[in-house]
Amino acid sequence: MSAHETPATRDNRPIRIAVVGDIHAYWGPPDVEYFNQSDYDLVLFVGDLGGYTVGGTLKVARSIARLDQRALAESSR
Repeated sequence: MSAHETPATRDNRPIRIAVVGDIHAYWGPPDVEYFNQSDYDLVLFVGDLGGYTVGGTLKVARSIARLDQRALAESSR
């Protein structure tokens, strides 16, 4: 693949990536439902996931685990 080609899936359609950033614990069942009904190939989480407590971050992580799509998280904290 050259630098000008678009990455594609096995069925030769472009890869769709959703980028979700700094949710600060504002993530829940409606978000999971939305992304589960979407056609994204990957949901990429960047920045702060939870609030300022371990419990808030754990709650978000457990909710993200309910996604049907592949998910990748990079957290700054």
